[in-house]
Amino acid sequence: MDLLTENSVRPPECPPVAPYRFADIHRVIDHVREVTSPTTRIVFDITCLTKIHALALASALSQRPLGSRWVAAYTLPESYGHMTERTGSPHWRDVIIAPLQNVAEIGEEATSRGIVIPGHESDRLWAGLSECEPSAGSVIWGTSNGRPDIGEKSRRLNKPVLDWLKGRTPGPWADSTVEIFSSSPLRLAIEQEARKAASTKAPVFLLAFGPKPLVFASGFYLSTIYPSGGWFVYPKPTTYDANYSTGSGRTTFFRL
Repeated sequence: MDLLTENSVRPPECPPVAPYRFADIHRVIDHVREVTSPTTRIVFDITCLTKIHALALASALSQRPLGSRWVAAYTLPESYGHMTERTGSPHWRDVIIAPLQNVAEIGEEATSRGIVIPGHESDRLWAGLSECEPSAGSVIWGTSNGRPDIGEKSRRLNKPVLDWLKGRTPGPWADSTVEIFSSSPLRLAIEQEARKAASTKAPVFLLAFGPKPLVFASGFYLSTIYPSGGWFVYPKPTTYDANYSTGSGRTTFFRL
């Protein structure tokens, strides 16, 4: 994760971050707050963060330790590669189910809600749902102007698992499509799920495996809107494919 000030002066070295240690990112934010002045503007480049680290960063920033002086940056890859065309299924080391905030409680799991943001790894969604099965919820598809490959491939690959999910859960699943840098529709969908979950004191499970900006934003909004019931689900693979994406496209800076 790169932390760049407005004068392009790199701050002192950040604390080490373990691959799957959610709390380490919170310590990074505490460190940034200590070593920067209240007027310093900070850019968090989430491009190369793992999704669990993007969620951890979102959780930390939702507590507003840096106020409004930060922006996020993300660079779209030129290609998402061919990792989903491989034969066989990846092996999963574990499935993490954890709160976005320390105050979150599991509550009435029987009436839990789900927010699913599919990506290009349908196996990851299968693995997540094997440990967590919300009763109803929302499926949010990411899209980007000029990049139909972001959404079309994801829909094709995830159709079997979503058909299975919608056929066995008692409640309905709403479908919506969101531009990956457009925050208002995503926030609205999360507000609706949080309100339904809160009415029965149930948790909201976030299965965010799609474009990194949506993963980051969904973690930020769920952590902000429903801190007492927001959880995330993250299957850990035994290995990562180095060819997941190739090349660099445009870079976008955004705020939530």
